[in-house]
Amino acid sequence: MSASEVLLSDEALYQLASIPSNDDYHRVMRALQALATFPLMGKAYEPLNQAPAPPAGTRVLYAGHYGVYHLHEHDETTDEVRVLSISDQRRNPRERFIFTEPR
Repeated sequence: MSASEVLLSDEALYQLASIPSNDDYHRVMRALQALATFPLMGKAYEPLNQAPAPPAGTRVLYAGHYGVYHLHEHDETTDEVRVLSISDQRRNPRERFIFTEPR
């Protein structure tokens, strides 16, 4: 089994760098590494209340206090996990997504 390429959006990269707790940071990093091997980890994300809706097919993998919101794109030429957002689940869900394209 080959590994998927994990790409972080600008938003997710900024959020990763902004995680204040070393424990949470390492949990998120382990989750990102796991996504390379198991790109469908987590569950389908269905926003509640007035939270912004991400693109169809978005999944969320929880790592400590953080949710890693991602999409898996797989075809003959592409096997990528696009990480859209890494969000502290204790914050306001209405401010969860900006959605920039992964690098």
